[in-house]
Amino acid sequence: MNTKSLNEQWVYYQNLVPASRINEALRLPEGVLDEQIETILPNIVMGTDGPVVQSIIFFSKTYIGEARLMDSEDYFDVGLRDSVANYRLQIGRHEVVRNTAAIEAAKAKGEQPPEPEKIVYEKAVLTLQHTIFGLISTINYFGNNRDEWLKSVKTKIPIDVLKRSTGKW
Repeated sequence: MNTKSLNEQWVYYQNLVPASRINEALRLPEGVLDEQIETILPNIVMGTDGPVVQSIIFFSKTYIGEARLMDSEDYFDVGLRDSVANYRLQIGRHEVVRNTAAIEAAKAKGEQPPEPEKIVYEKAVLTLQHTIFGLISTINYFGNNRDEWLKSVKTKIPIDVLKRSTGKW
């Protein structure tokens, strides 16, 4: 594993999960694949208190995989990189009102409710449908740096992935 390269790819997400945890989660998949993991992307979902890295999407020369970030066990699955037949990208925004309970409590008491404290997250979902066994890879993003994430997606999973016969991506 090229730890330096993976750490550089992880720099924008270090505040969510330390790079050392990512390296730890990728040890088993890389050992089983017998190929070096070249690139990674976070799979970020909306948690109770904000964005949470649920898993790491990883790529080797031959494979695309997902390593789940779980405390009690290592878990990953893998498919062939060149089996992608459909590429779907959705982008949007997700608004969270942090003080909903205070607003509802004030309304119930007949008092003037406080102004809503809103947080707006950018979101994106990349869905890759594979040609084998109905496999679908879904990569999510929640946060405030979607443009950087999209730039990484464009670099690491270019739309050329649909040109399977060329073997270039």
